[in-house]
Amino acid sequence: MSGITDVRLVDVSFSYPQQSSLLQHLNLHFSSGWTGVVGANGSGKSTLLQLLTGELEPVLGQVLPKTRRVTRQAQAIPHQDALADFAWEFSRQSLKWLSIFDLDPESFSRWETLSAGERRRWQLAEVLSRPNDVLILDEPTNHLDARGKEVLLEAMRSFRGVGIVVSHDRDLLDRGTNHTVRLYRGTAVQWTGSYSDARPFWQEQARLEVEALNRAQDEARAAQKLLNQTRAQHESSKLSLCAKHRMKGVKDSDARGMLAKGCAESAEARIGRSAGVLSREVQRLNRELEDLPRPEKSREIRIDTGDYKKVLAEFDIGDELWFKQFEDQDQGPSILRVSGDSRFWVKGENGCGKSTLLRRLVAELRIPKDELIWIEQEPDRAQVFSMAKDHGGDARSKMLHTAAALGFDVEIFLNDLPASPGQLRKLAMAEGLVRQPALIVLDEPTNDLDIEAIEKFESALEDFGGSLVVVTHDLQFAKNLGLTPLETLF
Repeated sequence: MSGITDVRLVDVSFSYPQQSSLLQHLNLHFSSGWTGVVGANGSGKSTLLQLLTGELEPVLGQVLPKTRRVTRQAQAIPHQDALADFAWEFSRQSLKWLSIFDLDPESFSRWETLSAGERRRWQLAEVLSRPNDVLILDEPTNHLDARGKEVLLEAMRSFRGVGIVVSHDRDLLDRGTNHTVRLYRGTAVQWTGSYSDARPFWQEQARLEVEALNRAQDEARAAQKLLNQTRAQHESSKLSLCAKHRMKGVKDSDARGMLAKGCAESAEARIGRSAGVLSREVQRLNRELEDLPRPEKSREIRIDTGDYKKVLAEFDIGDELWFKQFEDQDQGPSILRVSGDSRFWVKGENGCGKSTLLRRLVAELRIPKDELIWIEQEPDRAQVFSMAKDHGGDARSKMLHTAAALGFDVEIFLNDLPASPGQLRKLAMAEGLVRQPALIVLDEPTNDLDIEAIEKFESALEDFGGSLVVVTHDLQFAKNLGLTPLETLF
């Protein structure tokens, strides 16, 4: 270690060529310990990490100190070749981390057969074995089982440098970080405390923004109404003055007429001046209104479902997978029954066959396939886009509305553009939710999603009246949905 105890961003702004500014005037201080970074997909989290590593240079401002030793774990699991040197060097440091993550060196030669979680453990072991001043982790718990996550948390606690973790895993953020940075609308705000400590502050800020906007809109409307009334009065006084001038009687003296005319003209002038003052006030209020931040509209997601109480699937899980719930069954088949109101959480260690069980369940279904939402761990882009394009009319409108509520960029779908894993998962969810499913089957549904999208999806699933079967290592997600655990054994 070189003794670096903090990293600072001083008035940093960044934009990509021919694009509007993505990050504006960031002033952040990352000290020893762990800081969690959160924000919606597209808010600039990856860009911030690249500024910290030096892969990108700020358009304005600077990242200090200029010389820093940074190690970054990429969100995507690397190819086997990228880890080969680590796997076969057998140094004291590499063997230490292989042991910590319970990795058999021989398993590296079977890379293609390893689960995504097992590959993630290899990646984390390699990253943590490197000497560094600044350690950056990008969604490190994606695919990672509960035991692997505990190992990761212990490694984070033992790290003595500057740690920065981008994650959607609320449990990891709450247990592993002591500062929080939220990227929002091109800016960043930093709080002392974990995600759950910081979240109420930005929720309160959003509430105050709504109140300020509503108050400003009311003031602008009231001023505009008064201006309209004053202008109408002004026009009426001018018409009255003209009418009186035309209707002057033969017995009216010039003096009396001139006095009346002068009074009327004076009143008309006063009203005109009042209208001018009010007009300037309306313009001022409208300018202030335009400068106020617009709170994001909260779009609710709803899942329509029929009244399904029948058995949707029933099968013998076989010898290849075993649940703790069936330990006492000394003989006879181990039957897994999924009914219309089942809500199961399939949990277990990486490589034990959870995804295989979900595929078996889908194959054994007794309901039409259009009554099923089945989102695999890594959705296929061609399949997701094809299914989404099958929807037309009101169904397509509802799908795009739901996707947008999850934070999906609808231009990706409309223009057939490349989609990141997170964007693809949001479209897959929206495509399924427009139907009336009897059963939703999800394999690691929170992978690649931002926390805002996860919380909206959670809310919709809480109200879902059908059956739900989920494989997830996201403890908070499973608890919030009140799922019944089915824990697998080796």
